[in-house]
Amino acid sequence: MRLDTKYFVPFVIGIATIGMLAIVWSSFRFNSKQLQTFNSELSTQFEAYTNQALPVLQQGVWAEGRDSLRFSDLDSEAFLVLFSARWSEKSSDLLAELESKTIDSKRVPIIIALVLDTKEGLDTESATEGEFSENTFTEDVTYASDYTIVDGSLLYNRYQVPGIPTLVFQDSLQILWTHVGFRGPNQLLPLDALLKEMR
Repeated sequence: MRLDTKYFVPFVIGIATIGMLAIVWSSFRFNSKQLQTFNSELSTQFEAYTNQALPVLQQGVWAEGRDSLRFSDLDSEAFLVLFSARWSEKSSDLLAELESKTIDSKRVPIIIALVLDTKEGLDTESATEGEFSENTFTEDVTYASDYTIVDGSLLYNRYQVPGIPTLVFQDSLQILWTHVGFRGPNQLLPLDALLKEMR
């Protein structure tokens, strides 16, 4: 059976459209499954997650004088963990949005779990005593010195964190909300609602 030439272009466009829709659908499904796996891993192994000793890369106000940090050791019951990477501008954008988040007029503590590319990458960017010089990971992304930054590579791999950036909000030994990626402030509306309830 031969296809008439006048139907060839519409036929090709139709096949291409179906293929594109299938790719988009499978991508969304894959991302959703990754997030479900991540949430499941966290809920079933939450105690191990909070008690894992993470090397401190930058001693912010929540890790002064410490060379390692466990989330279970934090004074604040409610805090945010931001899985970030040096190459991710979205991580910096998300962090800028998070700076305004408060509970009872106090800023919600933010721990940056930095996912390192390689051990060599850490060595070339670190200064003495395990701190990063000038708190800078790339030329255009600078983190404030009051953030505690830990090596999040182990958690990233063990709990199959679905992407960078990934945000985890936890309170009183419970994970209340997780989110992957960042396209704008509207994605943080569920977090705003949770914080409003806690005030």
